Amino acid sequence: IFIHLRIEINANCNRKCLFCPRTSEELRKNNVERMSTSTVLSIIDQSLEMGFSGSVGFNFYNEPTLDDRLFYFLVDIYLLV
Repeated sequence: IFIHLRIEINANCNRKCLFCPRTSEELRKNNVERMSTSTVLSIIDQSLEMGFSGSVGFNFYNEPTLDDRLFYFLVDIYLLV
Protein backbone atom coordinates (compact mmCIF):
# COMPACT_ATOMS: atom_id res chain seq x y z
CA ILE A 1 0.00 0.00 0.00
CA PHE A 2 1.15 3.57 -0.51
CA ILE A 3 3.02 5.38 2.26
CA HIS A 4 2.17 9.01 1.41
CA LEU A 5 -1.23 10.48 0.67
CA ARG A 6 -1.39 13.96 -0.85
CA ILE A 7 -4.78 15.57 -1.27
CA GLU A 8 -5.01 18.89 -3.11
CA ILE A 9 -7.90 20.34 -1.12
CA ASN A 10 -7.89 23.62 -3.00
CA ALA A 11 -6.40 25.01 -6.18
CA ASN A 12 -5.54 28.39 -4.71
CA CYS A 13 -1.96 29.58 -4.53
CA ASN A 14 -0.20 32.78 -3.51
CA ARG A 15 3.13 32.20 -5.26
CA LYS A 16 4.52 31.64 -8.73
CA CYS A 17 6.91 28.73 -8.35
CA LEU A 18 8.96 28.05 -11.46
CA PHE A 19 8.29 24.30 -11.33
CA CYS A 20 4.52 24.69 -11.08
CA PRO A 21 2.27 24.38 -14.16
CA ARG A 22 0.04 27.10 -12.70
CA THR A 23 2.53 29.76 -13.78
CA SER A 24 2.37 28.87 -17.47
CA GLU A 25 -1.11 27.45 -18.01
CA GLU A 26 -3.68 30.22 -18.36
CA LEU A 27 -6.56 28.06 -17.08
CA ARG A 28 -4.77 27.34 -13.81
CA LYS A 29 -3.45 30.80 -12.98
CA ASN A 30 -6.55 32.14 -11.23
CA ASN A 31 -8.13 28.86 -10.18
CA VAL A 32 -9.51 29.15 -6.64
CA GLU A 33 -11.74 26.07 -6.70
CA ARG A 34 -11.90 23.70 -3.73
CA MET A 35 -12.42 19.96 -3.50
CA SER A 36 -15.67 19.28 -1.69
CA THR A 37 -15.39 18.52 2.01
CA SER A 38 -17.23 15.24 1.55
CA THR A 39 -14.77 14.14 -1.14
CA VAL A 40 -11.75 14.95 1.04
CA LEU A 41 -13.22 13.04 3.98
CA SER A 42 -14.13 10.14 1.70
CA ILE A 43 -10.54 9.89 0.40
CA ILE A 44 -9.25 9.81 3.97
CA ASP A 45 -11.83 7.24 5.09
CA GLN A 46 -11.24 4.97 2.09
CA SER A 47 -7.48 5.11 2.63
CA LEU A 48 -7.83 4.12 6.27
CA GLU A 49 -10.21 1.28 5.34
CA MET A 50 -7.51 -0.05 2.99
CA GLY A 51 -5.03 -0.12 5.85
CA PHE A 52 -3.22 3.13 5.11
CA SER A 53 -1.02 4.28 7.98
CA GLY A 54 1.39 6.69 6.29
CA SER A 55 1.62 10.45 6.15
CA VAL A 56 -1.12 12.73 4.86
CA GLY A 57 -0.45 16.08 3.23
CA PHE A 58 -2.77 18.63 1.72
CA ASN A 59 -0.33 20.19 -0.68
CA PHE A 60 0.64 19.52 -4.24
CA TYR A 61 0.24 22.40 -6.70
CA ASN A 62 -1.58 24.55 -4.16
CA GLU A 63 -1.27 26.43 -0.88
CA PRO A 64 -3.37 24.54 1.70
CA THR A 65 -3.12 27.29 4.33
CA LEU A 66 -5.36 29.46 2.13
CA ASP A 67 -8.20 26.96 2.70
CA ASP A 68 -10.22 27.73 5.84
CA ARG A 69 -11.04 24.01 6.27
CA LEU A 70 -7.43 22.88 6.73
CA PHE A 71 -7.61 22.77 10.53
CA TYR A 72 -10.86 20.78 10.33
CA PHE A 73 -9.20 18.16 8.12
CA LEU A 74 -6.15 17.94 10.37
CA VAL A 75 -8.30 17.41 13.46
CA ASP A 76 -10.39 14.82 11.61
CA ILE A 77 -7.29 12.80 10.74
CA TYR A 78 -5.93 13.12 14.28
CA LEU A 79 -9.17 11.78 15.76
CA LEU A 80 -9.40 8.90 13.28
CA VAL A 81 -5.88 7.60 13.82
